[in-house]
Amino acid sequence: MTKDTALRVDNAAWFACGLGLVVAAVLLVAARNIAPPIFDPVGSAALPRACAVALIGTSIGILIEAALRTRRGLTPPVAGRIRPGTVGTFALMTAYLAAMQLGLGFTLSTILFTALAIPLVSHSLRSIPLAIGTALLMGFGGNWVFTSVFFVDLPGFG
Repeated sequence: MTKDTALRVDNAAWFACGLGLVVAAVLLVAARNIAPPIFDPVGSAALPRACAVALIGTSIGILIEAALRTRRGLTPPVAGRIRPGTVGTFALMTAYLAAMQLGLGFTLSTILFTALAIPLVSHSLRSIPLAIGTALLMGFGGNWVFTSVFFVDLPGFG
């Protein structure tokens, strides 16, 4: 393997990394326009900044993983093959957002989404107890973190 082939990365990884970095840049620029906090210690801009940092890390991770896969001589994943779990997860995400807008609230919508998504992507019924525990933690814990730490107004029930 030559040095040139060791550094080549498939186009999908470059696209995913570039898209992630562009979205992260948009988040960082948008966070600059959020007013500084008056009473809360962290401020509302902390959440989009944290998401941008996580997105930058994920984007770089995608590029590193693709580079390592290429260096080991593994072929990139087959493009155009859509798994049923992917379609199901997209449908669940759409239903999750719709449920929050229609009045189900953040906590209950998050619990339902997480409890259904984990078994869908794991393809195992043994993941149901883990899914229920994770769903309760994400729903109630997420609600607490967003409302008590980040002071974000979340959609409520009703």
